[in-house]
Amino acid sequence: MRKSALLRALAVTLVLGASAPSFAADIEIGFPGPISGPASFLGQQMKWGAEQAVQEINQRGGVLGRKVSFIMQDSQCRPADAVSAAQKLISQDKVDVLLGDLCSGATMAVMPLAEAAHKPMIVS
Repeated sequence: MRKSALLRALAVTLVLGASAPSFAADIEIGFPGPISGPASFLGQQMKWGAEQAVQEINQRGGVLGRKVSFIMQDSQCRPADAVSAAQKLISQDKVDVLLGDLCSGATMAVMPLAEAAHKPMIVS
């Protein structure tokens, strides 16, 4: 994910975070993406870019005073694994927003989960 795409995603999170009832909690961004498997080298680049953007945003005071956190779960770019990763991000990690997976099939498999959980999902 290009840095500009991540910054756009974080800008949307800013808008969402502004409407959240509690300003004390972090804004949790979840990303089901390839940590292992044939596309892992791309997933690692995306993870590094996201971590750098989150660090820069938090060094500037966060979003409306709230820190931003980034959590990545392994999808291996496979739809079934992406669904499992997204379920964990939504139910256990309690993310506020999801980023779309690197692979379109995995992203499309996750979309119904995001919709059912009323979580915004940003796909670029």
